Amino acid sequence: MPDRILADISSPLEGVDRAASDGGFPSSPYGSVETFVASPGEERRTWRRHLVSSGCVRHVETAVLDPIDEPRAPRRAANDDRETIGQILQALQKGRPARSVYTLATLFTGVWIAGCVLLTFSFLSSLQAAIGQSGGVLVLETDSRFLSSGTALQQQTAAFSSATLSGNYGMNLTGASSGGELDSIAEFNADGASRLSGIIDLNNTGVITFGQPLTGTFTVGSNGRTTSTLQTPLGTQNLAIYLVNGNRALFIELDSTLVAVGDIRHQ
Repeated sequence: MPDRILADISSPLEGVDRAASDGGFPSSPYGSVETFVASPGEERRTWRRHLVSSGCVRHVETAVLDPIDEPRAPRRAANDDRETIGQILQALQKGRPARSVYTLATLFTGVWIAGCVLLTFSFLSSLQAAIGQSGGVLVLETDSRFLSSGTALQQQTAAFSSATLSGNYGMNLTGASSGGELDSIAEFNADGASRLSGIIDLNNTGVITFGQPLTGTFTVGSNGRTTSTLQTPLGTQNLAIYLVNGNRALFIELDSTLVAVGDIRHQ
């Protein structure tokens, strides 16, 4: 782009601007022409006075003026995201819940935790009774001759007596006879001395019997091994019972005509 020439015919402050396309200078009746030349991209401009006589330039005076203070539009980097981020933050601030919501949630959480702790302590004895108040392990037979599994439970450290077996109990028995599978459930009361009584339900190879009377006797050894004789719809059943504590016991059928095992739990 060529330099832009601004010509002032009469004075530096009055007149008209025009571009000199031919590089020449206009004539002036005053004998002089004053021009301003500004080059593209430069911040300074040059002032020249041309003294003209008989249409010819006789003398040229040149001066460099101060930098041009032209207003410029502010520039922003191509990756300047401050405005966008600010808008996002404002939207988030507007969408935040009120402080009262957080306070209510905190109070509700505290009440829920306190309730859980209270229920745990209230039913601690029942939970201990449900798990037998002892740890245990699961056992699996690995011999090729047998396929079996079971449970080993830790017994109480105190000695056992007839008084250990006292109160209401639930019992489950699963086994098989020559006729097929046998399952039964029962509930009974042990007197803490030697006798028990209750009711029993049976499924004997598909023959269902409900609410039949159950009676029996028991003898508790100091090591927890208990022998018991029951009278059920099946007749006389002899059991070997091993007490874990006063809340749980495991047993096995001792009769040759029936193979059965079961579990007894305090109600």
